Amino acid sequence: MKAIILILSVLILTNCKNEKPIDSLELVTLKPVESNVKVVLEMLVPKDDIFQVFYTEDGTGNFSEEMSVRVIVKGNSRIQKLVFELPEDLLITNLRIDVGENIEQGQMLMNNFCVQYFNKKFEAHGKQFFHYFSPTEQIAVDYHNSTITPTKEGELYNPIFYQIDYIITEELRKIQNRELLTK
Repeated sequence: MKAIILILSVLILTNCKNEKPIDSLELVTLKPVESNVKVVLEMLVPKDDIFQVFYTEDGTGNFSEEMSVRVIVKGNSRIQKLVFELPEDLLITNLRIDVGENIEQGQMLMNNFCVQYFNKKFEAHGKQFFHYFSPTEQIAVDYHNSTITPTKEGELYNPIFYQIDYIITEELRKIQNRELLTK
């Protein structure tokens, strides 16, 4: 029995002698990979919230959770950039923007909307955004001041902007260098 303990002790000591103590190991921090395909909203969002961008590639408005990106928004009294990183192998044909889940959210300012596709981009500043996106009934819009206020309708709280197909589809096609898809 003593021989077995002695052999195990020798094996353990010889196998561990070249290892570095854990305190001396280099700390490796993984940096998130930035996508070259993004939807960026520059907005004033006063309260903490979660925004979500849905996208499709088939020319339809059949949105699913699998083809969406959520961003946690920290409330702020200043305009901030909300960046939605999309897959790079994607050809966007339709977008939907859900502007929050916080039922206590107040009035927000839409300052800028941008779709970046590698080295090209399409932007809509301020109230131009409303030329490309239409709100659901759960959003009160002041088009003159580019402000939106989510509202609750009965039990439903689902403030969404749907793209106006025929207008933004052409802009997406241009920046993605592709032929216009037909439904």
